[in-house]
This record gives sequence, C-alpha cells and structure tokens, in this order.
Amino acid sequence: MEFRSFVNRLILVPAQILRTGRTLVFRLLAWRPDLPRSLPPLDAL
Repeated sequence: MEFRSFVNRLILVPAQILRTGRTLVFRLLAWRPDLPRSLPPLDAL
C-alpha cells in the first residue's frame, strides 16, 4: 500500500470524538466499505 493510500484509508476517517463522563465516544461521520477492516484496532482503546 502506498503512503497516500494508507493516509486516506486509515488516518483521514471523518469522526467526532466526545467525552461523556468518564467514557470516550467515537462517532463515525461517513461510511466507507473498507472501514470494518480498520475498526478492530479501535476496540483496544
């Protein structure tokens, strides 16, 4: 994967990050077909 493809697929995901009480909420603002493969690392947070 080229660096530009990496940045566009994994880094530039439009999201809103909120802090509610003691939890962090990640809201995805746009859907792309390749997102389900990218989301499992977020479960570790």
